Amino acid sequence: MNDNQPMNFLNLRCMTTTPTPPDSLLSKKEAAQLLKISLRTLDTWMAQRLIPFFKIGDAKNAIVRFKREDILQALSRFKVYAEGYAT
Repeated sequence: MNDNQPMNFLNLRCMTTTPTPPDSLLSKKEAAQLLKISLRTLDTWMAQRLIPFFKIGDAKNAIVRFKREDILQALSRFKVYAEGYAT
C-alpha cells in the first residue's frame, strides 16, 4: 500500500497480523502473549533462565527473541501429572 492510496476496509484487512510460523522468532511481547503472562513475568523468567532466548546485538542495545518451540519445550518441564498417570 503506498501513501497516495486512500485507506479503506480492504486495505485494513491486508494490514492485519498473520499467525507466525512455528520456526519463526518471537518478540518479547509475542512470547508473553503466547504464554499468557505479563512482560514483567517474562523478564523474571528470563533472569531465572526458565525460558531460553536469544540476545541479538551488543549487550546494551540487544534485541531479545524467542523460538516458539523452545518456549513450549521449556514449559513442558513444569507439567504436573496426576497420581498414577503413566508418561
